[in-house]
Amino acid sequence: IDDSARDQLWPALVAGDGHAIRRMLVGLFVHGEPLPAIFDQLLGPALQRVGSEWEHGNVQVFEEHRAIELVQRALHEIRQLLPGPSRGRRPTAVVATLSGDPYTVATTMAELTLSEAGWSVTNLGPDNPAETLVEAIVTLRPRLLCLGINAVDDVVGFATRYAMIADSAREHRTAVVIGGVAATTDVRAKIR
Repeated sequence: IDDSARDQLWPALVAGDGHAIRRMLVGLFVHGEPLPAIFDQLLGPALQRVGSEWEHGNVQVFEEHRAIELVQRALHEIRQLLPGPSRGRRPTAVVATLSGDPYTVATTMAELTLSEAGWSVTNLGPDNPAETLVEAIVTLRPRLLCLGINAVDDVVGFATRYAMIADSAREHRTAVVIGGVAATTDVRAKIR
């Protein structure tokens, strides 16, 4: 991903230029750029900048929300371009966030990355009670649970909910992968 793409995406996000956002994200994918590179080198840093600029009062809430919605539309289009299910058995994964974590882009990026790599993915989206994720593990029997950690108000409460999920995952042989801007050293120190 070159610097010109980075320089173009940021103003498109703030201005709400859906056409430019779509052209950049979908265009890079169609021209062979791997999704992890698009997400890690371009989209993730641009969205982090939107959040940072919002915290400093340089971006309005409506601009941030509009940018997220336009990104989700582009990601949905990429989802439609991914190859359909291949013959044979594919590894399964579930992606989600816990209650109190309303963010959707990270789980969509995880879903698309895994799908591109040949996984069968169920995206449960944001704001799931721990009991729901335990039930998903028991019912769906995924090999992998990707848990986005983007907002944690109560570290102890989060750790308690996570422990319930981790116990179920261990019992059902589901690997757990965590990630997100709120997966801080303090949060990671409180969980297994």
